[in-house]
Amino acid sequence: MSSLRRILSAEWQSYADLLGLAVDGIADVVEEIHCAIPLGPVARQKEVQSRANGIAGLAYRAVHGINGVTVAVVRSALATASRAQNAGLLPSRPDNPASLEHASESLTAVLNGVIGDRLAAKGSALAITMQIRARGVPVPITADALANAYAGASGRLVLMVHGLCMNDLQWRRHNHDHGEALARDLGLTPLYLHYNTGRHIHENGLDLACLLERLTAAWPCPVDEINIVGHSMGGLVARSAVHHARESGKEWPERLERMVFLGTPHHGAPLERIGSRVNAWIESAPYLSALARLGDVRSNGITDLYDGAVCAPDAAQEITGASRRAVHVPLPKSVRCHAIAATLGQKQGDWRDLMLGDGLVPLDSALGRHQDKRLALQFSRRQWTAHATGHLDLLSDTKVYKRIRTWFSR
Repeated sequence: MSSLRRILSAEWQSYADLLGLAVDGIADVVEEIHCAIPLGPVARQKEVQSRANGIAGLAYRAVHGINGVTVAVVRSALATASRAQNAGLLPSRPDNPASLEHASESLTAVLNGVIGDRLAAKGSALAITMQIRARGVPVPITADALANAYAGASGRLVLMVHGLCMNDLQWRRHNHDHGEALARDLGLTPLYLHYNTGRHIHENGLDLACLLERLTAAWPCPVDEINIVGHSMGGLVARSAVHHARESGKEWPERLERMVFLGTPHHGAPLERIGSRVNAWIESAPYLSALARLGDVRSNGITDLYDGAVCAPDAAQEITGASRRAVHVPLPKSVRCHAIAATLGQKQGDWRDLMLGDGLVPLDSALGRHQDKRLALQFSRRQWTAHATGHLDLLSDTKVYKRIRTWFSR
């Protein structure tokens, strides 16, 4: 399928639906605020109407009506253009298909990170399903498909698990890919996971545990060892997969040799904590409570980053507000676990180490440190910090790759 055909497909018609829902949602928020203002700042939430009356009500209903018609027209135009392209009446390739395809992949990955749980629940064409991909092409987990996609594959595998709002193609950054480099230097066979980062981390972990069981059974040659490199949220998904696999008695963890975590928020990320507290404040503020709906758009995957949750919370555990704490899951025994953290500080002890970390993940969280010693992850000496390095730079920094290669060489 060409890039242009993909743009005119159901996927982009789903973008039109999504835009329509966004416009409707914003109109609803504005209308509720409009209704709250005449009641004064002491109005209780239950006293606020969600729909305006009179001329204002007609105006809001007109907005919804025009929006619905606009979405229908755009969907119809895309469907007509798609039929024309399929019939050969439109060119099959745009001027720069690779660039267009990459932009489409990136946009879809971001949407899945932000609202992927909702997309999956609605059965949207935009929802990413978990799969192994080779150069962006899905590889079915069958013996024939794997043999064709990985000709000359070795029994030493390294699974690359991307982070929030990203996709498998983004392991290549500044003309470098850790997986390809490990294949070139050490003969490992890299596999790239593509998944919906908006789903709960433990849901993706469970799916990954099952996928790896099927993959090792169908691999073209005996699997001697499995290694995992996880960036950001990808490290949490990998830990969750091992946890679920061992609880259910799957065989592939017996071949798991090494896990490398790059900027993984093992104990959460402050941005999600800040977002959660701000949203709670908005809900309690007069006039602004309707805006809390916008904050609630955050996906389950994002809210899991509040505390780095890798498994479903205990039903008896308090998980709301400032008291929320993830169920503690230690690093898997008999597996070499390595952590690489990044910091914007120029050298050890720089104030930016404590205040900023890599810009997204604090230094202590990436290294598994915790004030409560019982919750700390024991990386021992298998940890390293890259200075003057940002969160995304972990994907391309030469010093980071040299450290990964050294660990794999041992």
